[in-house]
Order: sequence, then C-alpha cells, then structure tokens
Amino acid sequence: MRLIMILSSIFLFSCSTSVEVKTESNNNSFDTEFQSNEITIECEDDSIPCENLSLWALEYFEEQDYEDSIDQANQAIACNCSVDYASDIYSVLARSYVEIGQESEVENSINRGLSYEPDNIELVELAVWNSKRTNNIESEIENLEFLLSIDSKIENFKRLSDVYRKNRRYNDQVRIIKEWIKLHPEDDLANQELKIAYNKLGKDEFAIDKERCEKNPDNFQFCFDYANSLSKSARFDDSLKEFNKMMKKFPSNEKLMQRTAEVYLDNYNQDEALILFKKLVRMKPSNIDYVLELSKIYQDIEKYRDAHKWAKKAINMSNTSVNALYNYAQVFKNAVETCSGDELELEDKAVYEISYKYYRLALKQGSKESKNMINWFKANKKNVLPTLEDWFLIDSQENEMRPIDINPNRLCYSWVEQTVSKINS
Repeated sequence: MRLIMILSSIFLFSCSTSVEVKTESNNNSFDTEFQSNEITIECEDDSIPCENLSLWALEYFEEQDYEDSIDQANQAIACNCSVDYASDIYSVLARSYVEIGQESEVENSINRGLSYEPDNIELVELAVWNSKRTNNIESEIENLEFLLSIDSKIENFKRLSDVYRKNRRYNDQVRIIKEWIKLHPEDDLANQELKIAYNKLGKDEFAIDKERCEKNPDNFQFCFDYANSLSKSARFDDSLKEFNKMMKKFPSNEKLMQRTAEVYLDNYNQDEALILFKKLVRMKPSNIDYVLELSKIYQDIEKYRDAHKWAKKAINMSNTSVNALYNYAQVFKNAVETCSGDELELEDKAVYEISYKYYRLALKQGSKESKNMINWFKANKKNVLPTLEDWFLIDSQENEMRPIDINPNRLCYSWVEQTVSKINS
C-alpha cells in the first residue's frame, strides 16, 4: 500500500512546482523526474560536502530563516545529496514549507524524501505528524500502519490503537491490539485496551483473559489476572473455580493463597478463608496482617474466644501496632454488641471499658478510626461505662474484677482475661 501511495504521489507531484537538478551523476534521482518551468536550480559548488549543505539548511530552520532554509535544502538536492541525506534534507524542507504556509509543498517534500528512503522512520514519523497536523485521519492511519510494519515497538501499537479508538473503529482496533499482544504478550496494557474495545463491541471482555490463560496455563500472572478480573466483577464462584485450579499448580504461592482467601470472604465463605489464612500464618508467622485477618473473621462469625486469641497474638507481636490495638478494641466492642440485651448490665459495661482503653491506646499510636468510637464513649459515658451506682450493687470486696467474676452466668465473656477497677467513691 505504501509503495502505491508513493508512486501515486510521484505522478501527482509532476504537475507541481519542483526542483530541476543539473548534475551529471543523478540520472536515477527522483528529482530528475520533476522539472518546473518556473524554478531551475543548479548546483553552485559540488565540492561542498553534502553533510555541510544539509546541516546549513537545518541551521537556517533553527534560526527561523525559513526561506533561506528552503533555498539551502534545494541547493543540497541540486548537488545530488538526496541519495545519502534524504531524511535530513526533506524533513527540513517540509517543516520550512509549513512555517511559510506553502501547504501544497509539504506533503510533496515528505513523499520525495520517502522515495529515497521509504523505510526511514524519521520520514515516516514526519508523514504521521503532517497527517495529524492537517487532521487527515485516513492518512494518519495509513502512515501509522506503515510505521508499525517497520517499527513494531509498543508505543506505535498504542498510537494506532488510540487513533482507531478515538474514531470508533473498534474492529480495526481489535485487529491491531491482537497483533500487539502476539508480539508483546507480557504487556498488560494491550490486554486492558482489548477489554475496553471488546466492551465497546458488546463482546465478553472476560474471554480475553480466559483465552490468554488457556493458551498459557503455566503463566501464573495471566491466569491470576483472569481469576481476579472475575472476582472484581462479583463473579465469585467462577473466580474461585479458577483460583482453585491455580492452587493445584501453585500450592505454596503466597499471593495466590491470600487473594483466594479474600475472594472466599467476599463470597461469605469464612470457613474456607480461615483455612487459607491459617496456612498463611504457618508460612509467614511474622506477618501480623494474616494474624489480624484471622481475628477479624472470627469476629464476623461471632466466635470471640478465637477472635481474642488471634487479636492477643497480634498485640504480643507488636504492642504499638495501630492495627493490632484497634482490632483488639474491636473484639471487646463487638462482643458486647453480640452478647448484651436491650439494657446493659455491669459486666457488659466492664467489657466496654476494656474496649475504650484500647481505643485510646490505638489513638495515641495514630489510629484515626479510633477517634469516632472514643467520642461515642465520651458522649454516652453514663450509659455504657460502669458507674458508682453499678458497682454499689455488687457484693464483692475485690477492687479488680473480670466480667465473668461480676456475673458468672455470663459465659459469653468467659474468655475475657482483663479486669476493670471497681469504683468505690
């Protein structure tokens, strides 16, 4: 297609203003085919190196002396420099014509340069630039397609894909992106672009990740991305099916195990999530986040003895950890919300007091989440924390008491080890 374009431009250019070259050694030159009755330029000094002539043209351009830049470029052409310096000469010539507003000569200059060096990336880029500058979409696409055929780097695939997308030519975009993926299978951007294009065409975007995984079943990242994309669209059962397939191949992969556990939680399957997080704790016993996850899951299923065990373990790992302190406070607070009735008893308030203590400790370590709970305790202090009147009803000489000591029948708090101080006055 490019060859046809160039030959067509040669024919068209024969009717326009051009440069007649008067040298003896350029009978095969593109420029000998274009003779104008209006302009005839002869080589003034063929002893001057072509490198100098092309450089002078560029220097005039950079000095914004565009007329002299054009004259110098044409002098270089007349001295038969196009053979070795086509890119330098015709780039300057085209850009100079743009600056002086001779639009008819811009594309002609680019095409003349390409006739010498059809695979020259700089000249093809110049053609792309000119097409974009003149808002000639078809020409821009054609030039980008050709550029991609000689320089298949990721950036060029993206440029052409963007042009097709902006012009809503999604089928063409899909074609280009598939070539992009074939040459650069590890580039995740291509896969994301293909999903967007599929979505615009009303196709199942998950088919892209699925196909990529099925073609590369041993590629962890491809299959992980497929399973993960399903989970992000709340297709939890399908996602878990894929994650569990991967677990057979990668049974000790920490990232896979953690994400699978998280999806189980999203799917309200705490039992399976517990199994995986316990495996993770065995694998990485120093990772406090896995320990905290276990405590949170047990809170969700209202097993506070277990929740407290793991929360305490996290505190023992780091008694200054914001997350560990906040979670510890949450265990006691959530236990009260589960165990208490419509009216709070003293033992309920005692557990709340323990919770309040750890919210304050968490706040000191920078826990912003604790602030709301602390404000709530302060605002409701008389109703939710033990008062002198509450303690007056307890027949005990002990100054420190556990909730289970206050009321032995409240087995819901039998796991609470901490004591609260009795108010005597």
